[in-house]
Parts: sequence; C-alpha cells; structure tokens
Amino acid sequence: MARQVLEDVLSFLYLSESNLTQQQKDFRKFVWQFHGFTESIEAAEFAESINPKWSNPDLPPVRAAREKARALLANNPMLNAITNPLRGRVRKGDVNQVVYDEEILERRGILPRRYNLPRKVLSNIAHFSAFADQMIMETSGDWEKSWLSFFLPSLSVAAFIAEGLEVFIETFPRAIQSLNDRERQLIANYRGWLTDSAAEPK
Repeated sequence: MARQVLEDVLSFLYLSESNLTQQQKDFRKFVWQFHGFTESIEAAEFAESINPKWSNPDLPPVRAAREKARALLANNPMLNAITNPLRGRVRKGDVNQVVYDEEILERRGILPRRYNLPRKVLSNIAHFSAFADQMIMETSGDWEKSWLSFFLPSLSVAAFIAEGLEVFIETFPRAIQSLNDRERQLIANYRGWLTDSAAEPK
C-alpha cells in the first residue's frame, strides 16, 4: 500500500503540473486514457484466456474506442516531442506518462533518489523477495531491531503525501482554508526532506 501511495502521488504531480499549456495538459490526459483502455483490454483478455465464461460483453466497444484513440494519438503533433524509446511505449499504450519519473521529480525540485530508493525497498517487501526474506530472517521476527529498514521508506511516503497536499493546495487554493498553522508547518517540514540532500544519513 505504501508503494502505491508513492506512485499515486507521483501521478498526481505529473497530471497537475501547473506550468503546462492547455494543449500539453490535454495531451497528457489523452495518453493517460489511452493507457487505461490498453490495460482494461489486456485484463479482460487475460481473464477470458483463463476461463471463457469470464468473457466481457463490453470488450468489443472498448477495443473500438482504443483503436480510435490510437489513430488520434498517432496523428497528434505532440507525440513527436517525446524522445525515444518512450515515444514508442506511449504509442503502444504501454505507459501513461510522456516524461520519465525522474523528470517529474526534478521539475518539483525533488531529489530522484528520495523516490527511487524507498520505492525499490517497498517493492521488494511487497513482492516478498530475497531482500525481504533476508531482512526478516536476520531479525528473527524482532521488528524493534529492524525499524531502520522501514524508517526511510516510511518517511518517504509521508514526505510524498505532504508534497501531494502542497500540489493540491496549488491546484485548489481554497483548500488551504481548512488547514491551521501547525498543519501547514508539518507539510512544509516533510516536503523539505525531499529536496534537502544534507538531511541524508552520514
């Protein structure tokens, strides 16, 4: 769940970037929707391959909508502004972003490692990889001894939630009226960790 929070906040930062033209915002939204069509179709086809009884009667119109979206995407002049190999993945519907994660972070002034490392750690734990298994075995179930392994990923999640709140306030300025001074300061404190390289453990 924590990993999903990181990814969702990154998506929010991407879709709500304020210095884009309306054409750029519309194009990002369109690519996002096209990717959604692709994932929906792949999921439905996978389910049907397991059990034909799970066939989705709404799949043909979704396929038609996706092909229409693909044609519109191929003819959109903004597609050429995307560098390869990302352009090909966008054209296929494999990705829902027209810039890479690190560029999204850098545009917000966030150190990319503040996102990449915690996300990798959380992914390893979520997938119960050899990393997670080794960490659990070393502590013999004593979580008090392994808290440092979870502290930085947890701090990163909290910091990205604060960043998401800040972007929400930037996007919807009236939202700040619901926060008191202490809450505003907490947001500022957690956000500061994302950009402060001096705060890293020595």
